[in-house]
Amino acid sequence: MKKILYNLVAVMVALSMGILSSCSENNDGFITATEDDFPQILLPWFGEWENGEPAVYKNISRDTEFIDSVTVTPALYTTVEWFIDDEKIHEGKKIQHTFLAGEYVLKIVATTTKGKSTSRIGKLIVRSLDSDQFPATTYAIVR
Repeated sequence: MKKILYNLVAVMVALSMGILSSCSENNDGFITATEDDFPQILLPWFGEWENGEPAVYKNISRDTEFIDSVTVTPALYTTVEWFIDDEKIHEGKKIQHTFLAGEYVLKIVATTTKGKSTSRIGKLIVRSLDSDQFPATTYAIVR
């Protein structure tokens, strides 16, 4: 009887000290980033520049659609713009676009509601098809 009483007292002490606890079933999580934070582009990752030139990000065939997405933080307070050769072609975290054969400079810009921004730059190479009558430089300006 004394053992049971001691165990009961030990459990009551542990509960009052918060030692025993349970995990919540709520898996919603919580957001810690605010609109005052600097934006970060988490994905995609572009390679390192070499000799003053951006690294090749993607090399696709002309008959392949360019499909990509961006992961940014703070996600709720950040907009994403996609630029090709300094011309805005899309706004949003996902893009689906076709390109003529050529070499392009792709720039992704993430901007928060507070005006803070960051960017990534890489080359997008779109290869011509063997059946194309003209070389890629006819379709797009090569930088």
